Amino acid sequence: GYYEWKPGKSVKSPYYFSSRSDSLLALAGIFRDSPGGARLVILTTRAPAPFSDVHDRMPVILGAGCDTVYLREGSVTPYTDLVMHEVSPRVNDAGNEGPDLIVPARNRQAQMTLGW
Repeated sequence: GYYEWKPGKSVKSPYYFSSRSDSLLALAGIFRDSPGGARLVILTTRAPAPFSDVHDRMPVILGAGCDTVYLREGSVTPYTDLVMHEVSPRVNDAGNEGPDLIVPARNRQAQMTLGW
């Protein structure tokens, strides 16, 4: 999964996005090895509703079996089987680690299913 932050009046609220089946997400990107070290860029696209309520952009996610088509042809079938929920602001500190960082935040908006 991955995180996005929803702007608020005084602070941004972190949300965790993942596959409904809890499988790994394959993200489209561009990789280049260079003398200064490897470079990687994750490609993004315009986020449809309801994801756009959290952030206007999202990673290009490759659905099952789409990775070889993407590598050969550069085309992508949109992956839509995502779920999201608000998580603890502890994710804002890169020093924090652990599975508890993706647990839904208490007393916050219930988990939302995305299906665009």
